[in-house]
Amino acid sequence: MDLRTPADQFREQRARMARTFQTTDFSLKSGNLTGSVRAPNRIAPGGVVDVVPEMNNRANVILFDPDRCSAGTFEGYEYTVTVDPEWTSSVSQTVCHTMEFDVIGSETFDFSFTAPSDTGTYDITVTVTLSDSGEADSTTMTLLVEEDAPVRDDPGGQEDCEGVQFFGYCITPLQLILVGVALFAVTYGGGSALVSRFIPDL
Repeated sequence: MDLRTPADQFREQRARMARTFQTTDFSLKSGNLTGSVRAPNRIAPGGVVDVVPEMNNRANVILFDPDRCSAGTFEGYEYTVTVDPEWTSSVSQTVCHTMEFDVIGSETFDFSFTAPSDTGTYDITVTVTLSDSGEADSTTMTLLVEEDAPVRDDPGGQEDCEGVQFFGYCITPLQLILVGVALFAVTYGGGSALVSRFIPDL
């Protein structure tokens, strides 16, 4: 029987979520082309590893640049994003990333891999390479495969939820009932102590 209060369960879930994701940054073309990549840092054996690079282009006039590309009336940089997990084959995607109407252009890439079946520590290397000049930026992230880790995490930072999403947290039906009781108490009976017991600080 789980004797933890819903508040304790919330705090443990929030701490676990903070431990399961990592983010790192990229910068190319003197800061005109920047980005980040998100990936879990722990996953269960055979789980799904979602690696999500997101790039931003801040350059709208690119004259005489060897990496210049065009899409319709807009110009941008052509580059390739490569995700290379240590335990399986790498995957790449090449794009012409434009900036339209002086608005920073964003490109998001979604790569998914099956985690190793053996527990241990594995590297994931993510590289962004400009197509003609060869300018590149690379980062290596560490993935811990362990039995008690999630099978799959949403790259946005949410674990798969079997209850109800509430302010970014997954609430079980029992927790939802207790939250309702606590809110009723504070509304009609001044039960602030009850609320502090069942609802953690968000």
